[in-house]
Amino acid sequence: MATKSLETRASECFQKGQYDEAIKHYTLCLSSVSQTASKDTKATLLFNRSSCYLKQKLFENVVEDCSTILKFDTKNTRAYARKIKALCNGLGRFSEAHQTAKRWYAADSQNAQAKKEVERLEIILNAMKEQDEEDDDVLVSDRGDRGDGEERTPPEGKEADPDNISLNVTTSSGNVSKTPLQIKTSLPGTLQNGSRNNDNTDSDSASSSQSSVKSDNTAKQLHCVPCSMEFKNNEDLDVHLSSEVHRQSVSLEEDKNWKFRPPPRGLTSEEYTICPRQQTSGTCKYGTRCTHAHSDAELVEWKQRFDYRRHNSTSSGDQVAVKRSYAELLMEKWIRAENKDAVMKEAIENVKVHVNSDLTVTMSTKRCTNAWTFTLTSRDCLHRIILLDDASRAHYSIGSVTVGPKKSQKIQKVEDNCVEWTNPSIKLKGNNENVYRIKIVFKAEIFGTFRQSVVFDFGSEPVLYQQLCVDATPVSDIEKLQQDLIISEKGRWDLAKLEIIQYKPSPFPILDGDRQLLENYQPPVAEELRKSPSIAELNLSAENYRQRMHDLLYIEEMAQYASIARYNVKTALQIVDKFILLPANNATAKYAVNGELFARMKLNTEISEDTSHGRLILQTVNTVLLAPFDPKKKNKEPETVYEAMVEEKGKDFIMVRISKECVQELGLKPDKELNAEVQFQLNRLPVCEMHHAIDKLQDVRLVFPDLDHSISIPWTPRRQWSDKLDARLNTKQKEAIVAMTTSLEIELPPILLVGPYGTGKTFTLAQAAKQILQQEGTRILICTHSNSAADLYIKDYFHPYVEDNHLEAKPLRIYYRNRWIQTVNETVQKYCLIDPSFNFRMPTKEDIEGHRVIVATLSTSKYLYDIGLEPDCFTHILLDEAAQALECETIMPLAVASKKTRIVLAGDHMQMSPEVHSDFTRGRNLHISLLERLYDLYPGEQPCKILLCENYRSHKAILDYTSELFYDNKLVAGSKQPRHEVFYPLSFFTAKGEDVQHQNSTAFYNNAEVYEIVERISELKKMWPKSWGSQDDGAIGVVSPYADQVVRIRSELRKRKMGGVSVERVFNVQGKQFRAIFLSTVRTRNTCSTDTTMEDFMDFGFLSNAKLLTTAITRAQSLVAVVGDPVSLCSIGKCRYDYWYLNIVIVENPIY
Repeated sequence: MATKSLETRASECFQKGQYDEAIKHYTLCLSSVSQTASKDTKATLLFNRSSCYLKQKLFENVVEDCSTILKFDTKNTRAYARKIKALCNGLGRFSEAHQTAKRWYAADSQNAQAKKEVERLEIILNAMKEQDEEDDDVLVSDRGDRGDGEERTPPEGKEADPDNISLNVTTSSGNVSKTPLQIKTSLPGTLQNGSRNNDNTDSDSASSSQSSVKSDNTAKQLHCVPCSMEFKNNEDLDVHLSSEVHRQSVSLEEDKNWKFRPPPRGLTSEEYTICPRQQTSGTCKYGTRCTHAHSDAELVEWKQRFDYRRHNSTSSGDQVAVKRSYAELLMEKWIRAENKDAVMKEAIENVKVHVNSDLTVTMSTKRCTNAWTFTLTSRDCLHRIILLDDASRAHYSIGSVTVGPKKSQKIQKVEDNCVEWTNPSIKLKGNNENVYRIKIVFKAEIFGTFRQSVVFDFGSEPVLYQQLCVDATPVSDIEKLQQDLIISEKGRWDLAKLEIIQYKPSPFPILDGDRQLLENYQPPVAEELRKSPSIAELNLSAENYRQRMHDLLYIEEMAQYASIARYNVKTALQIVDKFILLPANNATAKYAVNGELFARMKLNTEISEDTSHGRLILQTVNTVLLAPFDPKKKNKEPETVYEAMVEEKGKDFIMVRISKECVQELGLKPDKELNAEVQFQLNRLPVCEMHHAIDKLQDVRLVFPDLDHSISIPWTPRRQWSDKLDARLNTKQKEAIVAMTTSLEIELPPILLVGPYGTGKTFTLAQAAKQILQQEGTRILICTHSNSAADLYIKDYFHPYVEDNHLEAKPLRIYYRNRWIQTVNETVQKYCLIDPSFNFRMPTKEDIEGHRVIVATLSTSKYLYDIGLEPDCFTHILLDEAAQALECETIMPLAVASKKTRIVLAGDHMQMSPEVHSDFTRGRNLHISLLERLYDLYPGEQPCKILLCENYRSHKAILDYTSELFYDNKLVAGSKQPRHEVFYPLSFFTAKGEDVQHQNSTAFYNNAEVYEIVERISELKKMWPKSWGSQDDGAIGVVSPYADQVVRIRSELRKRKMGGVSVERVFNVQGKQFRAIFLSTVRTRNTCSTDTTMEDFMDFGFLSNAKLLTTAITRAQSLVAVVGDPVSLCSIGKCRYDYWYLNIVIVENPIY
């Protein structure tokens, strides 16, 4: 007990900053513990004492305590890490730290952190070794036109940020000078007073200006404390400050007990902000993944952490001599100079300047980026490039530098966020011209005016500078919309004025009802939208609901047309009668028949699944319109256009099928060319169906419920704990069923059943449906967003229930009429409407009235509109996956609802949601689902808002990871899933492959990941745990965002006799679950952009889309195995933090 009391007092002293007292108490604890005390107890006391030593910078004591721990605990990760930190950061003994890291890795070869330390320290030691070697081939001249070999004294300093670089001045004996010395330097060819130097005074000035340092080089040296290294002169110091050694050393921050989560990367202190959602509602659905602070205190700490990091990157000790930077000296000289053109000038002799775009740029968006490429031609040598202005330096950087003759440019090493580049090979003036290409990049996420002066120093005065300016000024969203609407119509044919020759016979026959929809909701016209009053209204209301929804859909449609318009071309079509494509693993040969022909169209813009416009082309474009094009009559609009079918879509080409009528009228022949203008056409039917649903909604109050009066749900113990309820239901699920089965005489707003994955939403709805069926006169419509989720209701719930002699629950499954019947599960087919031709058919009124349970998707619920159903035909409408659809889609089934219909919406806001292409409609929340809008609308204690938190699907480790990242730590384990005996539930397997895109494909594949996944699945099958039940290939799932990767994995698995493993695109696995799931991430730095300003516009699958990643991970019960390139996953895309955190979890719980 005495030892415990001492330990408590020691901990209290540490928290108060009384480190001497804490050390005393921890030492007493160590002396009093018995010899039989556990290793963990001794290790904890020693480690805590080393924390006190670390605070006091007693690094030798830190090393001693950590070494003691490692004598009896050879795998203590914390002791190794702290010992290495003390050896590097405090003592500068990198070789000893390297040996420690190697012992760590030898003792625990599976520890990723140990391996990382070994590699990092090897880099540092190699860099130190290279730094000690002198480069005799490099000559440094004072002036570009001098050849006397005299050393040029450059401006001092390598500036990493707006603060000064601080250095200790030491004597050669290593003692720190007690007097801070101001190191003064002169600019090239200048005097301190600002007047122009001549050659006679230049060297004198240099020596006098640095006399405090260089008068006795044997007596005094420059010393960098973080690296424990000394330098004879400023040039050596400059090289060191820009080296990897220095960067690695200053990155080793001391331990600090921060209260809040780390600030987001890539932002400066000024860009940290309070989360608006947290501020207004008190909650944020993104939880710890939010890039905004969730309180004033957290915001203050973030700013403190930023300043702390910045201070550590520039501080080298308590006693410092300030080393002034090149930028400061140059600015000071320019300010003091009477003739400012003698110091800096926008044009200088012997240097030709060309820039690829205007130096001043105006932008109207908050998040913006721009780049300028300067091409400088001169016989003089470029010594240095620097971004001069501190105020905007955080937003500008030197992106790249290439040097050399025009035809043999060499890429120079440029660090990330570089603001100053020094030529490592400064040479004397030669006879040949050198070309320097410099890319300057601008990035910002705030409005403002950002100015920057780019200085090019050629070794003499005046130096060349160029003034850049970006003016990011917002325009009102209405003004922006007006501009966008005009742009969206530009160049697009007015189809009302053209004769359109339809493709016949159409491969996609349009029913009369669909044709009527297309006629009722004509393509939008910009002029009509600009006049609509609803677009100016900020908020959605019951009064403006219909008009506003129509307008937003039209604006979104115009944005989609503008997006695909980039693929419209005027080109020479290659006419053929057959073609062969070789994507993936199998060839496709197609032949034209019945007088038709094919045309190959080369695109100016590549189609990629990474971009929103690429996905739009792939998902919604089935037809194009083409017209002969005469290059001599460029601006003439055609009178007749021909519809053609899109046959294949490649990366940079499209194959279209041309109708017999078009072939005859244009006289087309195989192996000939046709000059044509081609415009892509959207499939408008889905958007017309949404317009129709808006108009068919019988009562707007169904989606704008009256919440002014208090709502209570009748509750009795008998209802809550009825024997008729499934015993597996938890309290919250029973509460939801009580609400759903409440008498229809009691008016309730839509019931919201919100729950993360695995909390039993579908199970609860199915159990509620069984209870509802026990009530007289009820009929249920169940709608889901996907077919797979709808089929689950049949296979897992209603089919077994019917087989158990509950014939009243026999469901009717409504399928899309053109769906290939062989692709539907045989059990599900038993409950479908199938005609004699073995095709799905649409339901009749009698079909619906003959069943009490109807199961459909949101889109196929439209078949119920016009078959004569009574307004109160359905007593209950249950909408599952409601968070994954636009509100305009979700209301489709509500066209058959009345005021008395009990409506239930269930979903998870972190699962996949629809994509919106218009900035304006996104700003008006068109992308927000009905479930999410009502959830925010309902007050906190609303009884119709029910949150499920108990997860029954996943192992606790998987649950904890997803709960921490995506669900604000609200998930609770409702069951114990067995884990694998060898693999940790969250595992990572490295595949250092390349992501490749076949020229005939728009997707990517990665063969290294294919082979790794197949090997790991084979290994898993051999080690299948008994606790997982009988081995079943179908219990293993593989998901990837890319079709080409899916094809390759399936093929390889079949070769290994494992064809039963489920391999799907991630879009097709919602609602499913697997005992083990493998994620093939595919993408790498090989093809993915690292530009963070473009993250909102690029989609790299699992690297970018958190909802996609969540959907995949949450399918697993016992094992999630991620396969990919770890460096790419942790450095690219919006999900890099998620993988970084996954890495931490796995390191702490390594694969056994």
